[in-house]
Amino acid sequence: LRVLGGTGIVFQDMIFHSNDCYGSGNDGGVMYAERSSSVEFDRCIFHNNESYDHGSVVMWQSRGTLTMKNCLLYENDAGDAAELYIHYDDVTDPSNPVNGTVNITNCTFADNKQCNSATVYGAYGTTTLNNCIFYNNTPYYDVSGTITMNKCMYDAKHSSVTSNNEVSGNPTFANADSDDYRLKFGSTGIDAGDNSYVSGWSYDLAENARISNSTVDLGCYEATSCSEVSDAGSIASAQQNCGSFDPAAF
Repeated sequence: LRVLGGTGIVFQDMIFHSNDCYGSGNDGGVMYAERSSSVEFDRCIFHNNESYDHGSVVMWQSRGTLTMKNCLLYENDAGDAAELYIHYDDVTDPSNPVNGTVNITNCTFADNKQCNSATVYGAYGTTTLNNCIFYNNTPYYDVSGTITMNKCMYDAKHSSVTSNNEVSGNPTFANADSDDYRLKFGSTGIDAGDNSYVSGWSYDLAENARISNSTVDLGCYEATSCSEVSDAGSIASAQQNCGSFDPAAF
């Protein structure tokens, strides 16, 4: 996708799988956005996307607003820097570059690999992450640059990042080896978010209620009786009652 402007652009309930930008520009494996673009991704999955250089998922070079909510980003591979790379718009008027805004809420970043800076890199602009999970990503940092994190769980961040009310611990996914990134019973990510960031939301990535108890969970999935299994051996038993789990089905 190359977005050259426009507002009200919404991608909902979509899967972006095995895209790459080799040979067609080096940045933005799924999307390259510039000028005054404003784009929202809601309940989307990004899997196995690649870029030769920046942004295996998104290269954001817009003065507009990027919104991502209830999204799962896993096993993507940026050749140089970041699954999400946030820059500024220097295309509209090269003599007057203008920063954009990025808001990422209740997203899960897991098992992304082989980029040299961070999973999310905010080189410029205002980037805010709320109620997000970062786990087992292989860059130097999960997050780097001019970024504010609120109520997030992560492995490592650069000193340039501000983290407020961070959540410690392991997210304890149901079965990450089988691409099941729901939270398992006992995860410190359950009931650990801030409801104010999801005000008015109805559903999580799997279209379950976004808040199942009194407090929203971290990440793209809300724990339910189907996902709150106590160990990997209990998954089959849970699936007998809830149906087998396939992230690509959502």
